[in-house]
Amino acid sequence: MTLEADQNLWRANLDGLFQTQSDLARILETIQPENIEVHRSRSGHPVPAKKGVTFHSLVDPWAEAVTMVEAQARTWPQPPESILALGFGFGYHLEVLARFGVPLLVLEPDLGLVRAAMERLDLTGLWPRLRLLEPQEPVPPDVRRRAALFIHRPTARLYPVALARIQAEGHPAPTSPDHWKILVATPVAGGSLPVAGHAARALEALGHSVIQADFSPLAAFQPHPADAHPALGDRIIGLAEEYLDHLVHQHQPDLLLALAQAPLTPKGLARIRSRGLRTAFWFVEDYRRFPYYKEVAGAYDCFFHIQGEDLDRELARWGARRTFHLPMAADEVRFQPPMVDEPDPDYRSFLSFMGEGYSNRRDLLAGLLDFDLKVWGSGWDLDSPLGARVKWGGRRVSTEETVRI
Repeated sequence: MTLEADQNLWRANLDGLFQTQSDLARILETIQPENIEVHRSRSGHPVPAKKGVTFHSLVDPWAEAVTMVEAQARTWPQPPESILALGFGFGYHLEVLARFGVPLLVLEPDLGLVRAAMERLDLTGLWPRLRLLEPQEPVPPDVRRRAALFIHRPTARLYPVALARIQAEGHPAPTSPDHWKILVATPVAGGSLPVAGHAARALEALGHSVIQADFSPLAAFQPHPADAHPALGDRIIGLAEEYLDHLVHQHQPDLLLALAQAPLTPKGLARIRSRGLRTAFWFVEDYRRFPYYKEVAGAYDCFFHIQGEDLDRELARWGARRTFHLPMAADEVRFQPPMVDEPDPDYRSFLSFMGEGYSNRRDLLAGLLDFDLKVWGSGWDLDSPLGARVKWGGRRVSTEETVRI
């Protein structure tokens, strides 16, 4: 449900802003928020969204703000002389940043978002502790030279030009032992592909710089079945590794993180490692079903996986250097309750399953047909009794559809 504006809050916030930035207050009097939806988080706080981007956690925006600030603050000199923040959002992170007790400047590309915040939150205590820059206002030279930079990631995602501008004015992403430049290599297709995007966003939220080597466009050229045209498959992998070489040369990353089924060979990885680049692999698969891990186990510096000690022992047999158990989790930015008043009945059932139709899953779900069961995903036998429960003709399901399911 979209939350209504509170005119009393708006007036109190406007009066407070007049005391510190009267010119900006006059501008905000004339602005109306555009294309902004405001929803209530699970903790009861208002959260704005625009063009499908949610500016704060729909679970607890305050807890998220503390985590986000702490992660980026690790890269700053301690204590910072001043802070330059990209993104106002609804101010949760700004309240945390203001606790540093140093000058705080905030660049917000959309003043309509600021007005929407003023209509729903008491910001009167925040105005004396920050200066809000107008969208085209230049950053003062002394701030450009000395300020620690805070990037509100949802704002940067919506307004990449503003991010480029603030970095071009003397604020490149900082580098420290806690801040790495990470190249994320995606698979061509499959369930690991969206996981690569979730991992990239999580790394950015921790304050790292992320470059994605997105190999999904190669899916249009991938032969089916793959073993019917092995030469074509080899050329696709060769093209992927050449592209990765280009990105390594261009960006000089600290780490390559490859997701399961990324199109990389031990030979290609050896060439990358010879440049001094650290490499890691996250195998988000069942090793008993996908034995290709044996081919690459020894090619990476670190091998992360979602299974237990049995796989650790297997990996040691195949030459893995260092292995770690790294379970799957949810991308809280993407996996939130859909922003609709009523759920779509097409997605509703007592029991839902989304995934590939592997034999063990078919055997398990075939025993649950007495329930109101719906199944989404590809690889299911549509002519079986279970196949009657498979939705949408057994096609693959997007991340957005998965969220709704």
